[in-house]
Amino acid sequence: MPNKLKDPVRHKFDKAKYKVSNSREYDQALKNRGSLTVWFAEDAAEKWNIDNPLKKPRGGQTKYSDFAIEACITIGSVFKQRLRQTEGLVESIIKLLKLDLDTPDFTTISRRMTKLEVVPVYKTTSKPSVIAIDSTGIKIYGEQEWQKEKYQSIKTRKSWRKLHIAINEEGFIVSSALTLHEISDSAMVPELLNQIESPIDTLLGDGAYDQPSTYQAMTQHQEKFGNGLPIKAAIPPNLGFRAQMETDSHLRVNNILIFEKSRRQWQEHTDYGRRAKAENTMFRYKTIIGNKLKSRSILNQICESKVAVNILNIMTKLGMPCSKKAA
Repeated sequence: MPNKLKDPVRHKFDKAKYKVSNSREYDQALKNRGSLTVWFAEDAAEKWNIDNPLKKPRGGQTKYSDFAIEACITIGSVFKQRLRQTEGLVESIIKLLKLDLDTPDFTTISRRMTKLEVVPVYKTTSKPSVIAIDSTGIKIYGEQEWQKEKYQSIKTRKSWRKLHIAINEEGFIVSSALTLHEISDSAMVPELLNQIESPIDTLLGDGAYDQPSTYQAMTQHQEKFGNGLPIKAAIPPNLGFRAQMETDSHLRVNNILIFEKSRRQWQEHTDYGRRAKAENTMFRYKTIIGNKLKSRSILNQICESKVAVNILNIMTKLGMPCSKKAA
């Protein structure tokens, strides 16, 4: 039921059942997620070290490539290991493969994470796509929480970060950003859309994105690609927060005209149920990666979230269930 309009009587209805049509392929994809050959590529030996020039500058030389550092972070995130345990795990993998490679120590991995540029991994397309955006809170473990655990009388607020993501129809995370929890959802829409290098057909979001900055970012993205078709906005108007104004975008005005008649009619008209992909991706992130960050500095946390997003995209590429509602 759209938006849980009949929430008080939902207990009277049976829970919907779904049937997976590609059980064999999905089962193999789940097994492949735990395979070391997926996360440690065959050509890793060729990309592991950096070829330093003959005329070396002063100071210490960079030995490990960005590929090697990112591979270590990826393996540590997949198997949920800290930096020291990640160093030991990668070292054992190299020994089992009988490769003549050195393993970056945990201090090198932590130091290089600050300036590591993580290349997004997802399928690109030139066709207009449907994008769903959302955000979620990710916990960080700091000194204040330890003090609260040790001294029960100390009252402190928990610290956390906010992860903003954009998902396409196939379930790939096409853009992401990690910010402090004070940053609003609508303020990150321009950055999320700037990372998307393809035209957008429809943008789905909840009422938190009903802000002028959201519609302005959509217009700028449309002008950037210029495919001639305006972006459709499936964002419920937050009428209780800000009513219709003369300066509103025509996208918001069109939503209000349909929304004022019936919320359920608006949801059926925009097919608002597609936004569930964003919430499902948030659930996958916290189930597979975890609900808290391991890094302490904000720059390392951003790098950690980027690698985690690539991990989910690789798992999506390996295979996802094709489920249909059972009759």
